[in-house]
Amino acid sequence: RIGNTLVPSGTESCVALAKMPFGKDIHCTTKQPRNLQHHKLFWSIIHRVAEGIGSEPENVCDVLKVATGHCTIVKTKTHGTLSLPKSISFAKMDQSQFREFFDKCLVVIFQEWGIDESAFADLIEPTPQAAE
Repeated sequence: RIGNTLVPSGTESCVALAKMPFGKDIHCTTKQPRNLQHHKLFWSIIHRVAEGIGSEPENVCDVLKVATGHCTIVKTKTHGTLSLPKSISFAKMDQSQFREFFDKCLVVIFQEWGIDESAFADLIEPTPQAAE
């Protein structure tokens, strides 16, 4: 983004823009590519929480997905209402969605397990660009 103008960020974007007609209204959906460093930070925090509470990282991640509402609710006859975690893959969630999910996860971690922010200071401080 430059001012109020969207500018193609690479070859794929340039090709897509070249296919758009001139003088016509166009509706587009924007996505901010996922930040790999932010994703790595998330998993570093998950591993630290899992180690601290004696659980598996994947289970901690699933709890966070359900606790933040990133899940699908399924009603079954035998098992009642189930909350099934959704994917946080790069294909399923852009950076703005991941940032929102990440922030909600931190709140859950602090409230659910009583872990203080300082427990992650060494992970977060060296990578300020992670949240971009």
